[in-house]
Amino acid sequence: KSLTLARRWSDAIAELSRIVKDDLTPALRDEVEYWTGTTFFKMRRSYDVAGRKLLAVATRFSGERQAEALFHGARALSRADLDDEAIQRYQELTATHPGSRYAAEASFLSGWLEYNRGRYTDAQRRLTQTAQKYPGKFGEEARWYAAWSRYLAGDLPGAAADLQTLAQRPAARVHADKALYWAARALSLQKGHEAEAEPLWRRLAVGDPLSYYAQLARLRLRERKVVLDGPLFTETSPLQTPLQPQVLEDPRLAADPI
Repeated sequence: KSLTLARRWSDAIAELSRIVKDDLTPALRDEVEYWTGTTFFKMRRSYDVAGRKLLAVATRFSGERQAEALFHGARALSRADLDDEAIQRYQELTATHPGSRYAAEASFLSGWLEYNRGRYTDAQRRLTQTAQKYPGKFGEEARWYAAWSRYLAGDLPGAAADLQTLAQRPAARVHADKALYWAARALSLQKGHEAEAEPLWRRLAVGDPLSYYAQLARLRLRERKVVLDGPLFTETSPLQTPLQPQVLEDPRLAADPI
């Protein structure tokens, strides 16, 4: 344990492997298995082995320690590309330990894994459940990924509504600009709703004109030949002047074919 906590992981595994488990009580054998799994997990090696060991001892633990072993066992499986079982274990954790400090993140990750492998409808469903059940940072992250999954799944009306709602949430300020941009994009792709996108893009472009999503919004507005008012949007503004390629003064650099 001390070697693992000191990040001397190879030494920890070597020490753990020398223990004769037949001489130990069941409780001490579980400790050896737990710390072996934990050490492999922290080493970022043999994730499948780490996952199996942690999940095995989780069945013999209880309370918050069981939740912790379940959580890191599931994380290890997901890093070993065993996503189906990882999701199942995350769901087991949230069902058996809903008040655990690992529950919100486990719920979020069960949806995020679906999102990460392109199963957007399943992702949207799971992440919406996370947002409804768990306030705080994982709930807010879940709201963004749920709305974005809805967009990627092709549900443009639902995505536009969810993204606009998200953009108004004070707790989701970090997602506000991208939520507003993609809400407008979802509207622009729906027949009969194209005009509803313009005021959202205009709000982005004027509200924080040097931000990334403001620049994207300006491009969308320019495609529609929308002229923005204000000194930042005049013809002489740096925002309206195309960048000029840098001229190489040194002839040796200019002659370099690379």
